[in-house]
Amino acid sequence: MQKCTKNMRFKVENFPTGTINKTNVFRKNLRKALKDRKYTIEKFAEIVDMSAGKIQRFQNPLQQGTISLEDA
Repeated sequence: MQKCTKNMRFKVENFPTGTINKTNVFRKNLRKALKDRKYTIEKFAEIVDMSAGKIQRFQNPLQQGTISLEDA
């Protein structure tokens, strides 16, 4: 498994408890991180050793369900 050499931190904004879905925050932060670092889904998938389809589902705001902590 390859490790990312850049420190990848995701901003979690302070929201009142129960007002926002944590999975949606993760999806938003992932999309922003990919855009800010100019990664394609395919390149990021290679870096984190996951399929591009899985990364695409993770960042899709219309995707149903949660993301496991292991995958995150």
